[in-house]
Amino acid sequence: MIAERFVGGLNVPTKLGRLNATWPLAALTIDEHLVTLEPSVLCGVIRARVSVATTAIRVAYKLKGRMMTPGAGLDLTDGRTLYFWTWANKDRVLEALSRQGVRIDPLARRASAIWPWRSPGRSDS
Repeated sequence: MIAERFVGGLNVPTKLGRLNATWPLAALTIDEHLVTLEPSVLCGVIRARVSVATTAIRVAYKLKGRMMTPGAGLDLTDGRTLYFWTWANKDRVLEALSRQGVRIDPLARRASAIWPWRSPGRSDS
């Protein structure tokens, strides 16, 4: 299978808190067994590459809400949440994940874990 790559933004947990990179400063790559989110080289010294097995994704879903938070959310089996910011490609991202066996929740959700001081179950609204 050829990997699918999407350009957008990201919000991922790191050892120092959550990292947010806006469009077009990140990429999401989906292949047969692995999903990778990483900031582009334009982000300089920031190294926050996150790679997870497709089997480690509990559920993926479309993001709804505020103007700057469209995209796809990934809830992992270890409790972490990853966000990929994209306007035009969110449906294509979810379709690519679905083709790799990731469960897709048909209900859109708000991004709730984007700020380090928010608890995981709390909405950012």
